[in-house]
Amino acid sequence: MQHEDLSTPVNRSSWLPGYGLVHIFRLVSKVNLQTASKVAAHLDRSNVRVNKWVIVRRGDRLDHKIVLNEISERNARDLRNELIAIDKDMSVRLEHLFLKEKILDDMVARHR
Repeated sequence: MQHEDLSTPVNRSSWLPGYGLVHIFRLVSKVNLQTASKVAAHLDRSNVRVNKWVIVRRGDRLDHKIVLNEISERNARDLRNELIAIDKDMSVRLEHLFLKEKILDDMVARHR
């Protein structure tokens, strides 16, 4: 088994021509709008563009789905760690997805 050197950035989009990399952050927090505000402020300070952010209340928790593109895998992992530090009771999961560029372009155009 090979282990990836995480200190070296890798452009995986060259592996799949015609596809772009998208990151989905799934956060679960208590029903606390201060936490959502802190996450929003941190994303703003991080200069990332949020393509989509959906918050759904499920009983005593909030489920967040935040979609970003135009961010590297390394930066996405760093951002995940920074978000975890915002609230010790919040869980954060990061997904890396490759989407066809046409779908990605349509998604970006709808959210501008």
